[in-house]
Amino acid sequence: MKNISFFTEIKTGFFFAVREMRAGFQGFFVLLACLALGVAAIAGVNGLSFALVDTMAKEGQTILGGDIRFSLVHRQANEKEFNHLTTLGTVSTSATMRTMARVPESENLQNQTLVELKGVDTLYPLYGALELKSKQALSANLGKLSPTFYRGIAEAELLARLNLEIGDTIKLGSINVKISDIIHKEPDRLSSAIEFGPRLMVSLEALEASGLVQPGSLIRWHYKIGLNNKLPKAIQEETQKVLPDAGWRIRVRDNASPGLSSNIQRFADFLTLVGLTALLIGGLGVANATKNYMDKKRTDIAVLKSIGASSRFVFILYLVQILILSTIAIILGLIVGAFIPIIANFFLKDFLPVALDITPKPETFLLAALYGYLISLSFALWPLAKAHSTKPASLFRGLQEGRKWPPLRFFIALICLLVSLSSLIILLAKNPQIAGYFILGSLFSFATLRLVSSLVMALCKLLPALPSPQWRLALGNIYRPGAITPSVILSLGLGLTLLITIALIDGNLRNRLTSSIAKEAPSFFFVDIQNHQLNAFKQAIHEKTPDGRLEQVPMLRGFFVEIAGKKPEEISVPSESQWALRGDRGITYSKKLPENSSLA
Repeated sequence: MKNISFFTEIKTGFFFAVREMRAGFQGFFVLLACLALGVAAIAGVNGLSFALVDTMAKEGQTILGGDIRFSLVHRQANEKEFNHLTTLGTVSTSATMRTMARVPESENLQNQTLVELKGVDTLYPLYGALELKSKQALSANLGKLSPTFYRGIAEAELLARLNLEIGDTIKLGSINVKISDIIHKEPDRLSSAIEFGPRLMVSLEALEASGLVQPGSLIRWHYKIGLNNKLPKAIQEETQKVLPDAGWRIRVRDNASPGLSSNIQRFADFLTLVGLTALLIGGLGVANATKNYMDKKRTDIAVLKSIGASSRFVFILYLVQILILSTIAIILGLIVGAFIPIIANFFLKDFLPVALDITPKPETFLLAALYGYLISLSFALWPLAKAHSTKPASLFRGLQEGRKWPPLRFFIALICLLVSLSSLIILLAKNPQIAGYFILGSLFSFATLRLVSSLVMALCKLLPALPSPQWRLALGNIYRPGAITPSVILSLGLGLTLLITIALIDGNLRNRLTSSIAKEAPSFFFVDIQNHQLNAFKQAIHEKTPDGRLEQVPMLRGFFVEIAGKKPEEISVPSESQWALRGDRGITYSKKLPENSSLA
């Protein structure tokens, strides 16, 4: 067989591999389980991520509430600006702000709560459907009952906080609002900024009558437009040229919620790295299973080599078996991973305003399969290379004599596999820097745990002989040639590293939110205090808490429209800093730098 062609060896090796596998998968259940679980995690996470992002892209009109949205902070669009918007298509106006809602004639602080107030016009919503508990139309639940009495709708959470029911009344600014229905689903909720309270929705007329809309009030005005098949990007560019100084924030249906999309991608990256860690741990199972299998096939390999089989043929024979087993494990993992978005959709359907698109995406399966094959080959290559390089005489005697290290080409192949795996992780990550840290951390963990296993084996070898035969045998098995000590320490160590890392991240976040921030944050935080209200406010605070400390900082909200002479979209910004350009930011015009602040 040493004189046959390479392709004939491959064909013959495949034939022999299939015949040997007729005996079953005994000894490879660990390999199958490890690969299948890792591939399922990666396929499921990426499938769910793709489903969420694709759903937001396809349902951009519904999530945004229009084909394009123009937003202003503090002020409404002036006549020139609004007239321009009306030439683009159908315009629906809404306004959002945070304020307090109270139970009328109640002095109890528990009978008031922060709400996310939303004023809407008669065209709301342009796209999608607002679902109410009563299934009635929105127009039947909004309207004027008297000059100071209006109807409104709210989330069930608001009623629960104030211990109210449908038909009860709450105080909103200088008006009373009768809760006429409960919001079940709000179609454009996902495109809103981060929210701190339950939704309360009233008409724009009621919002104006409440007296909450004052010069300087922290209120956002949104103009959502149906473009009648016009291209949103073209309209965006045209409007920026016509009204360059309007200062509004423009979003289009193709990217209705960039912050949420980015967070979904980051979360998917994190879970993908967790899945890759699990797959790396599974790779150790692949290496152990391959090594044990090669040990069991020692006699078969010796016979094959003795009757003329080349080392290359032996390598091909068992490589084909590993590839077949890996394919079976990967297919099982892909099947399990395909059900993860379906299961997630079952639990998320009541929380999302649009139906999740769970159509399987081929690229998610290809990516998971590619990761699976790269991990399988990377960890199986070394045991296969050892079998390739071992002499028949050594195999017959059951010894591991012969070449200690496989030929150089196997080192090169292993390096190529690891480089390919690392490159794939970095190129597909939303944050390549974090992916790079993950790779370095994985290499450091492998090296550290391998060093620990060597130290443990050396220490056990130096220990004096124990009186008990059982203990002597157990101790000897720890440091004997071919001991499984390195594999056990690597597997357990990497598994514990993953669990401890996740626990530390969770613990640090909880500690930061519940301990550190709680100590640094003020007892109360008041916003939207106008200049003419400041003196009366300070006096009221002093009367209630004479020993309290009051810090005041003038503040307004605004967008970045130019940085160093360039528009924000023309600047390459690191991913960790892009949040500053995605929405409006708090800006102070104080002459003195506020306490606990720094200026770079």
